[in-house]
Amino acid sequence: MDWGAIGCFLASHLGPLMGDNLRVIAGGSRRERLEQEGVMVNGVRHHFNIVSPEETCDQDYPDLAIIITKFPALSQALEDMRNQIGPDTLIMAPLNGGRGRGKGGSGIWMG
Repeated sequence: MDWGAIGCFLASHLGPLMGDNLRVIAGGSRRERLEQEGVMVNGVRHHFNIVSPEETCDQDYPDLAIIITKFPALSQALEDMRNQIGPDTLIMAPLNGGRGRGKGGSGIWMG
């Protein structure tokens, strides 16, 4: 999977404001590529704080988590971010590509 226009746009605007507080979740070769190459937005290369799905945030949970993905990848995105969200984290998911119901975040909330 590569970054889409919406994810690149948001990260390129939030990154300079948030620094390492902006966490981008990516694993494996995708993580390596993002760490080495970053992403290009409007002719400017951006590098972000990339964390793997296995990493924990040591209970330094964000107030807001934004999931930028197409609907078919939502379940995997929710699983990948499990170690980075806490009980009070607000999850915003502006999705497109939806074709059905029932694939929401059931089971993601931890008590």
